[in-house]
Amino acid sequence: MWEVQDILTGRHLAAKSVIAPSEPSHEKCPEVLQEQNIMQALRNPGHPNVISLHYVYPTDDGHYLVMDLGGPSLRSILQTEKPFSAPEVARLMRQLISGIAYMQRLSIQHYDITPDNLLWDGECLKICDFGRATVQRIRQEEVLFEYMPPETLSGGCSHNVDIWSAACVMVELLLGKKLVPRQQLNRSNSHTPLSRNDRNRMMLKQVKTAFRHIEHCAGTEAAQLFRNMTRPLKSRATPEAALAHPFLTATSPGPVAD
Repeated sequence: MWEVQDILTGRHLAAKSVIAPSEPSHEKCPEVLQEQNIMQALRNPGHPNVISLHYVYPTDDGHYLVMDLGGPSLRSILQTEKPFSAPEVARLMRQLISGIAYMQRLSIQHYDITPDNLLWDGECLKICDFGRATVQRIRQEEVLFEYMPPETLSGGCSHNVDIWSAACVMVELLLGKKLVPRQQLNRSNSHTPLSRNDRNRMMLKQVKTAFRHIEHCAGTEAAQLFRNMTRPLKSRATPEAALAHPFLTATSPGPVAD
């Protein structure tokens, strides 16, 4: 990723290089959109909490996606500063979930909602990096296990992955640690994955523990929102329901578009 300047407007933007495959495949599932197609779909009408694609610059071996610059990632902020306060987290989560709601209205799942892919300039949060994004109900084969809900880790499709991932981000913002560290998905002292039942029991235990810690540091309403976002798929909060939760509505949201 490079910072560039538009010579016509003087605006500073970000440019991402996308290398064209040496042997393009014409047999890919047509529903699985590439990053460029996803970003082009998202820019109309656009959303303040989703990175906007400005234009595509072609080269001999691929192209550049030129987009909003945004601020530093939440990951970099978490690595250098203490966890966020409850009001700060409420503001960030409202913006994050507002962006997720916008993507869902366009039938798009990001599949990679992590602090690495959330940019924050102190005022506006922006979701970035759509390299894993896909249309809803199309399973993404490569996933980041720490941020995926149980149904996806068990090999199934899900229409509400990003809300679970957002709950994982909420834990990191408030507590400074991951909800489910990747090593806990394996058996002790080995790289052998836990069985499906053992993994689900472990994840349920982690959710209960995080609930208690969030309740202690941020209050009951924050803990309830987190619990609603980590319920089983059929009862998991939708983005719209999460946005209506008292923990988010009681705090000034910052730049969002509902």
